[in-house]
Amino acid sequence: MRQFVSNTIERINNNTNESEPYLFRLGVILIIAYFGFYFFNFTYANPEGYENLGLRIAISSLGLICIFHNKLPLFLRKHFAILFHFIICFSFPFFFSFMLFMNQDSNIWQVNGLVGFVLLSFFVDWVSFLMLSFIGITTAYILSIMIDHHIIFNRNLAAIFLSYNAPVIYFLIFSQKRDSLQMIKKQYQAHIEEWNLSLKNKVEVRTEELNKALSVKTEFLNNISHEIRAPVAGFSMAADNLMSLWPELNEAQKFEMVKVICSSAERIKNLSMHLIDATKLQSGTNILNQHRVNLTNLIHDFIDEAESLYIKEKNIKIKFKCNKDFYVNVDDQAMCQVLRNIVTNAIKFSLVNSEIHINLESDKENIKVTIRDEGIGIPNNELDQIFTPFYQSSRTKTGAGGVGLGLNISKQIVEAHGGKIWAINNSNRGASFIFILPLAKNRTKPKKNNKKKRILVIDDDQLIHSSLTLGLSALGHKITSAMDGKERLDILEQNCNQIDVVVLDIMMPGMDGIQVLEIIKAKWPKLKVILHSGVASVEEIEKTKQLGASSFIQKPYKTSELINHLNG
Repeated sequence: MRQFVSNTIERINNNTNESEPYLFRLGVILIIAYFGFYFFNFTYANPEGYENLGLRIAISSLGLICIFHNKLPLFLRKHFAILFHFIICFSFPFFFSFMLFMNQDSNIWQVNGLVGFVLLSFFVDWVSFLMLSFIGITTAYILSIMIDHHIIFNRNLAAIFLSYNAPVIYFLIFSQKRDSLQMIKKQYQAHIEEWNLSLKNKVEVRTEELNKALSVKTEFLNNISHEIRAPVAGFSMAADNLMSLWPELNEAQKFEMVKVICSSAERIKNLSMHLIDATKLQSGTNILNQHRVNLTNLIHDFIDEAESLYIKEKNIKIKFKCNKDFYVNVDDQAMCQVLRNIVTNAIKFSLVNSEIHINLESDKENIKVTIRDEGIGIPNNELDQIFTPFYQSSRTKTGAGGVGLGLNISKQIVEAHGGKIWAINNSNRGASFIFILPLAKNRTKPKKNNKKKRILVIDDDQLIHSSLTLGLSALGHKITSAMDGKERLDILEQNCNQIDVVVLDIMMPGMDGIQVLEIIKAKWPKLKVILHSGVASVEEIEKTKQLGASSFIQKPYKTSELINHLNG
């Protein structure tokens, strides 16, 4: 019984929901067809027939309810489904059956009766159609008997109602298809709702990602601005003081001013290289100049750099004890950058007078580098995220600077060397960054040639000439400079036997470095040529190697880096 009631309520609600778009038109039809046609029928069609004005007025009133159903009192709106079925039952099967019982000889009402049942089929399913038809016919017959006791359900009436069987049977057959279509429609609507919900969720997720990306971008730009302004202000003030106060400054003060300028320049260089390297690594255009490197010596050299440039007033000690040489095939400058990124982060977020420990462990194939600090640590749920571009840990957003690129660049460099990198929190305090690199197969030490060189520097930038001449001459090397294409080739023609190495820029006006390299290697194939550039493409670097260039150095670089290539 409960199932029957539940199914009935569901049918009533479904019929009402599906009829919702047609209620206004139904109301208009009820008013015109029942109340309006009364006068037409009474005046022209059948003035002697039984037209029952009272029923017509009642049905027209129900039409007004259909028209204004959205403005009904709350109680009626809650139960409008039942009210709707009463309206169509009263207006169609009941009214037309009653009028047929009261006008049994009227051909008009015989036809109208058929119309009434067809109209009912437009608004309900076939089960509801049978139920409402039975209720309407039975109620109409009882009321007609109450009004006129002489009315009987004779053969003529039976034949008339039986004549309705054809459209009723047709409707019953069609209604099965209608139910199937309704089921398909519901399934389709369910899919649409599911898709809409999925799309809404995706839009919300995407919006959240875009908002997060916008926030990261804003923070990144703010950090970039800070990272640029601070060192620019530092070396600008130091350079101005050095120039304007030169006579008043003693040698120690001058040296301190120069240290400020060098430190600020190093900071800007690191920032620009971070941005350049991040772009190159992501686009796959970065070339690693891998060669055999003593990792132990590389770490010692980096510690000297860190102690002179990064530790400053924090009095942080970097401890590294290793009595064994470990050789790896790496790009030494890229590996220094990995060390620099990790150690400078550790310095930045460590307490005063704390320590940073660097340890090396190896097996037969790999070497593991562990850099352990005593800083603020990393939230456990962020240990993986800190290696993504522009990400900054929630604990490190303290105004200490940084743009969130260093660790991502370090990860890409380590992975490009066939290694892997990760971070863990220490049991007591701080964090440890660990990366693994493959060991070089051959453990013999590379030979170095420390003989003083005769160097021809070919570059269109006077600042490069001044810097290299100052740095290399102080180490005993003899420097010759050339600016334009004709001059550089003339010098080689005249002094080819007095030149040991050519340091050649790629990006130059007129005849570029690759063209010069082709001429040099065609005339003097044994002459050592070192290329340097700040914006060379992968294809250009590969071409220089094919033409016979000894090595390539990415600008900007330190003089010590060039020395390594000169002696290598």
